[in-house]
Amino acid sequence: MTHHTLRLTADASGVGASVQLLSELAKRFPEVVERFVDGLLDLSELVRVDVRNCTAGTAGEVRICLEPSDCFREFLAAVAAGNVDGLVVEVDGHGCSPRKGD
Repeated sequence: MTHHTLRLTADASGVGASVQLLSELAKRFPEVVERFVDGLLDLSELVRVDVRNCTAGTAGEVRICLEPSDCFREFLAAVAAGNVDGLVVEVDGHGCSPRKGD
């Protein structure tokens, strides 16, 4: 019987930079970051799998690239720019969208 081996490799480098930025922003805006994290329903609102822009692996290897979700990127951009007054994160079940509160 022939045995085949499949190696699964995850590349989370794209998420690492975003998590580092979140950590830095939490020092400046702890309440805003806490509200964002507390409002997340699950990890899928923070991270997405990117199969199109992930470099191909070697034979028998599947690479999975983890990238920050659009919501996470938009939140980081808004907070990094200092747009935190009245910042609201709307969750619609398919992601979230940071926006200014009314």
